[in-house]
Amino acid sequence: MTRLYVYMDNDYLGDLIQLDTGRHAFRYADEWLEQKNGLPLSKSIPLAASYHEGPVVTHFFDGLLPDNEAIKKRWARQFEVSYKNPFSLLAHIGKDCPGALQICTDHPYTEMGYDMLTTKDIEERLRTLREDETAWRKSSDQGQFSLGAISCACTDACR
Repeated sequence: MTRLYVYMDNDYLGDLIQLDTGRHAFRYADEWLEQKNGLPLSKSIPLAASYHEGPVVTHFFDGLLPDNEAIKKRWARQFEVSYKNPFSLLAHIGKDCPGALQICTDHPYTEMGYDMLTTKDIEERLRTLREDETAWRKSSDQGQFSLGAISCACTDACR
């Protein structure tokens, strides 16, 4: 059994587990369940049960990854894991998931730093992506390149 720690907005939500059989499970943390206004991870993984196992868990976490299979295959080669296993991919890129979730190998969670990109850096990344749509990450990236996370420098294009 292998475990990843799931956080929502830096609060410990529970554990994503890969069982020895390869199946995936999710267990809510007791402290998350004890909150008065605790939110479920999703409607398909409700708080009514603290433990969930099987395809519903695999599908939810796979949904945090890009839909593009070529991107998953590229990341799988980079990290030497299976592109069909969301657990394995999230172990490498899970701190930078879309939305409020962070999926980490460390507990307690340590926040990622970030590097500010220059306009020239962004132009280079976009040029590279036009040439190869699977080139989301450089081998030196700790997180993930995301235009949604970039603060706009006041240019005509951003107004």
